[in-house]
Amino acid sequence: MILHTLRRLRRTPAPALGVLFFAAILSVVLCGLQKANDAELEKYNDTYHTIPVQFSVTNLSATTSSNLDIPAIIADVFMQKEGLAKYVSDLQRVCKHAVAGINSNYTLVGITSTALSNELWPENGTYILWNEGYGENIFSSNDPVCLVPNSMMVFTDEETGESYVELDFECWKNHPMTEYSCKLKVVGTYMGGDGKSIYCPYAIGEQVYAELGEFMSVQAIRATLRNNDDLEELRTVSRRWFAEPNPLGEKTPWGEYGYEYYLYALDINDDLLQRSSVTLQNSISTNRICTVIVLCLSAAAGFLIGFLMVRNRKKEIALMRTMGTPNRSIYGCFVSEQMLCVALGIALGGSYNAWQPADRLGILAVIYFVGLTVALQIFLHKNLLTTIKEDE
Repeated sequence: MILHTLRRLRRTPAPALGVLFFAAILSVVLCGLQKANDAELEKYNDTYHTIPVQFSVTNLSATTSSNLDIPAIIADVFMQKEGLAKYVSDLQRVCKHAVAGINSNYTLVGITSTALSNELWPENGTYILWNEGYGENIFSSNDPVCLVPNSMMVFTDEETGESYVELDFECWKNHPMTEYSCKLKVVGTYMGGDGKSIYCPYAIGEQVYAELGEFMSVQAIRATLRNNDDLEELRTVSRRWFAEPNPLGEKTPWGEYGYEYYLYALDINDDLLQRSSVTLQNSISTNRICTVIVLCLSAAAGFLIGFLMVRNRKKEIALMRTMGTPNRSIYGCFVSEQMLCVALGIALGGSYNAWQPADRLGILAVIYFVGLTVALQIFLHKNLLTTIKEDE
């Protein structure tokens, strides 16, 4: 059967080579598109999971995220398993206490990172001078240390030679009034800002609240989403405690937990992630459209080649009919010729990408033969002898 097909192809080698070449080109293009699509998908997955998504507690209009006086019951949501803890990475918080006594012009600020205090940002003109062995990591510790403005008066321990400040706090809400004093080691100074803030680890700020018996109040909260796949789930779950930011800053009925209104919003900054995702998704969609076009070209090629092949071999087909050959056998002869050429072309072109994706290459062949079949069926149902006479 194969030898008989090869003999027929030797009589008309040019069309056979044309079909083989065309199938090879389409296969190369199809494999190239799939290779590009796979690369874009991999890039999309990498990008989607590496771009950090930050979210912060803000006022209802999302115009400020500082000095919010967030009660502990809300702040603790980010620490609880039944809250948002599973979504949180790099949690940053700020709390403040007014200092009494000789340092009454100062405020003790408990922070987990300088990122939440723009007063300490270098771009705002602040310069921090750390003592040897200390740095930003002090704010994530429980050590009684602090960073003070360079204009603040500090004391020196005669025994150790270390600098320190002694701070007094008062709670007027308690009767009788509660007082508390703490001694903090100075591990650095800063220049710039308002010069009225003493920065210490957030844990020290919590300790002051505990010692004074005050209700915990947090001025700012910011975190990073642990896994970007949980973004939509975070949006849904966070509505139990936070409103969505709205330009008018309107209060939203709380409902589920019995409070009258949402007082805070959770602002999720995923703009960069969304822009990157849209760009990559558009690229992937373009590749898919090009793939469909290639498959359509395959069908058109099958129809056109079938049309030309039958037109050029009408006399041969008419002779075969005269000899009693049924249309099914004639169709089988032409299809076997084309199948061999297309198979060789796909095998040659598909080697560009190790014959991957095999399913797409298979679809390419099937669609080609669909177009070929349509052309053959149209001509095989015509009276070819009459057509031959008309041509003459």
